[in-house]
Amino acid sequence: MRLRKFTAPNMKEALVLVKNELGDDAVILSTKKMKAADGSFALEITAATDRSTPNTPSQIEDTVNLFSREQKAAPKAKEAQHSIADFLKAHGVHTDITAKIVKAADALADTGFAHSDTLEMVLGKLIPFANPAQTLPKKQLHVFVGPTGAGKTTTISKLAIEKKLSGAKIALISLDFLKVGGYEQLATFAGAMKEKAYLVREQADFADTWPHIQSADYIFVDTPGVNPFNREQITKLNKRLNSFGVEATVHLVLPASMDPEALTTCPVAFGTFAPSSLIFTKIDESFRLGGLVNTAASSGLNVCYMTDGAHVPDDIIEMDSKTLATKLAIMPKYPWED
Repeated sequence: MRLRKFTAPNMKEALVLVKNELGDDAVILSTKKMKAADGSFALEITAATDRSTPNTPSQIEDTVNLFSREQKAAPKAKEAQHSIADFLKAHGVHTDITAKIVKAADALADTGFAHSDTLEMVLGKLIPFANPAQTLPKKQLHVFVGPTGAGKTTTISKLAIEKKLSGAKIALISLDFLKVGGYEQLATFAGAMKEKAYLVREQADFADTWPHIQSADYIFVDTPGVNPFNREQITKLNKRLNSFGVEATVHLVLPASMDPEALTTCPVAFGTFAPSSLIFTKIDESFRLGGLVNTAASSGLNVCYMTDGAHVPDDIIEMDSKTLATKLAIMPKYPWED
């Protein structure tokens, strides 16, 4: 599969570029408005096709790069104005976690490290960050669970495209037959990748599907969102998963924009699934990141990915201590504030 981005003043001109470059069989994956340095707007389209051209690698290629993702980053805070404790308090990090971080930072105070570097080192000890190979091992069933609206389907689509671009064989399953459009959303992304998404309602469906997917390098399973505080919903979903009789690696997908206190309880609420990792979504919609830090530090679960937008296949980041420290070292404020 070949993916490419196109930037044009409007949809009509963008579609012409797509057709000329990728052909009539190209599929539009995402569109978004972009703002140029001169204040004008343009449209960025990500399209895909199975048709390849000589000497063209199977990867995402930017054509006219009018806009850099770096523009999205907020300016760095001046360290002289605030202490690490100030930043953590502003983000809503729990006082006990803040105390641990500050204590460790004070021990490094005379080493000459900048606040951001100190915060990075301490977070690396406090939170078990993992790399993609550890988080998503091959030849396993990867099940994604979480609250309603957490962004599980979109996250799966991003990861599936990423793995397919690396040359891996993927398979997609949806257990979401209750929500209107639940399966259809995954099926749409699967079609764009020239893949098939299988809808599994019960154990018999899975038994029929398994022979077609068991040879895949990565098998991604989308599940319906459940209320973390509704034990009946969680028990019912867990029973469905167990009925398949196949060992699975479970990933808990949580929106960073969720109420911070509720967020920290989710690893316990979803504990019956025995998740191995946390994936945080909607970072771009989160005013403060304290809930994320509190949850990651208290759960003990591996942390690897976070998403900062809904665009597929973009807006997914490998989270590490440096990335998180950089975000925490920016005082949270509303966009209309000076």
